[in-house]
Parts: sequence; structure tokens; C-alpha cells
Amino acid sequence: MNCPHCQTANPGEAKFCMNCGNSL
Repeated sequence: MNCPHCQTANPGEAKFCMNCGNSL
């Protein structure tokens, strides 16, 4: 899943972005 804030690709089950911490 790509973060809507910073566009970082995160694992599908992630609840928060690994890069910026934004809620996914």
C-alpha cells in the first residue's frame, strides 16, 4: 500500500507508514 502522504510503498497489512508514520 502506498502512503497517501509521502507515496512510500508499505506492506499491505501496515497500519502506519514506515517512512513518515502517517495512518494508512
